[in-house]
Amino acid sequence: VGCSLTWHSLTGKVIKATAGTEESPTHGNLCKRGRFGAKYIHAAERFTAPIVDGDVTNWQEAIWAMADSVRSVTNEYKSDEIAVCISPRMTNEEIYLIQKFARTVLKTHNIYSIAREQNPSDGLDKVFSTAGYEEIEAADVVLISGADLPENHRVADFMVRKAHRNAGKVIYIGTGDVKLSLKPDLFLDVEAGKEAVAVMGIMKIMAENIENVIALPEAWTKTLGDMAIEDIMKQSGITEDSMREAAGMLKTAEKAVVISERDYVDGRTENDLVLLQDLAVMAEGTLALFSRFNNAMGLVDMGGIAGSYGGDQAVDNAGVLDVFRKAWSTDLEELATPGDGFLKGLNDGQWKAVFIFGEQVPEVFFDKLNDVEFLMVADLFQTSTMEYADIKLPLCTVAETNGSFTN
Repeated sequence: VGCSLTWHSLTGKVIKATAGTEESPTHGNLCKRGRFGAKYIHAAERFTAPIVDGDVTNWQEAIWAMADSVRSVTNEYKSDEIAVCISPRMTNEEIYLIQKFARTVLKTHNIYSIAREQNPSDGLDKVFSTAGYEEIEAADVVLISGADLPENHRVADFMVRKAHRNAGKVIYIGTGDVKLSLKPDLFLDVEAGKEAVAVMGIMKIMAENIENVIALPEAWTKTLGDMAIEDIMKQSGITEDSMREAAGMLKTAEKAVVISERDYVDGRTENDLVLLQDLAVMAEGTLALFSRFNNAMGLVDMGGIAGSYGGDQAVDNAGVLDVFRKAWSTDLEELATPGDGFLKGLNDGQWKAVFIFGEQVPEVFFDKLNDVEFLMVADLFQTSTMEYADIKLPLCTVAETNGSFTN
């Protein structure tokens, strides 16, 4: 999210983290993960030695074992039977190398991030932030939905507080408790999982006499027109007056900001991020979309997803294919069309060989890992996913390597 982070070391160990200067995007503030999260670097539980077929070994032997395994995998299995998973916490350089390894050596487009599949919301690659900390701080109206800022994005929560102190109004849409460090001016306490319905109710009211508001896509216009406000009230559990109050605040705002999280898992519904983006457009405002993973954007930029090469360039584009074929000096035409997701493929028994870098398979899928013929897992710590791995490799922390992140 743009944090300026400086680690301070003493006798070869990181002892604290600071946020740099007041000129940094966070004004010298850090969330608790940034401030106190460096302890994992020197944790006694760190996974430090490769393990091959249950035996601890050295790196030279592990690399030879990996080479033999990769040779066997590419000889025995088809492109659509091999999958690679990449953590959105890895650096851009690591992500680029792993996706290139997948496409040029393993010959597969099945490159996924398990973290991205935890959220059922569509639009992960269609919705992007148009606001940062400065826009939040200067906002006269902030609407928050699908986010726990105090827990996951403390600095963003601090910026909301600053906006509120500067006479900005805060609208919070959620169920039960308000996940903010301040009392919002308007709390829309909706039925569980119905945040998106409440947003549509606000949009429907805003669509009344909005000559100066940018037009919505035709599909949304028809959907809003077909929904009766009574149905929205019944589904969401909030009153028409509350929705009209929220709509009025957004319609009169000069600097509205809508805030949400990409990977917030409580009460998500499909296309809710797209819906919030359209709400920001209707209010002629901006969208601040945060992620718990520090390089979720870099994962997309570096081609660490199934449907595109680096730079969000589609894998089925002939011109793009030719560029990467020449750059990498290898044939890419034989790579099969990517599947519908790693977890779906795992559940369906599609994968014969899987390479996981820095991610954990959800426990409900552990029994499916028994159907994978070859599994390699690389991570900082011994994870429960590693119990199923044929080869286990240690990873470096960001403090032990070079690279960059995309905020």
